[in-house]
Amino acid sequence: PLHWVWCRLQGIALSSLSAHGVTVEPGTRLRRLLDGGSFPVSSTHFTGIADAGRLRVSARADDGIIEAVELPGPRFVVGLQWHPEWEPLAGARSLSPFRALVAAALRK
Repeated sequence: PLHWVWCRLQGIALSSLSAHGVTVEPGTRLRRLLDGGSFPVSSTHFTGIADAGRLRVSARADDGIIEAVELPGPRFVVGLQWHPEWEPLAGARSLSPFRALVAAALRK
């Protein structure tokens, strides 16, 4: 599907996509959205977040790399370093960030 098209356009072999474990921090908005603490994700990023600044680190890869951040407070600000859109067979968990974004937009 879409990730196959993206990979072809980028010249990336689908078989080279990296899956690795992510752990979501307790008490974060992301933890509530994803209803869980640890799971595998697909990502191809070659850059990362060194300093989250005033953002809260909400998930890390098994090697300690920051994989997700969020802005504390009522506004919906969540950033992911992985591709939930590449995980359609993972079920509700992969759709949760998109549903939450739409719900937040509709409240405005």
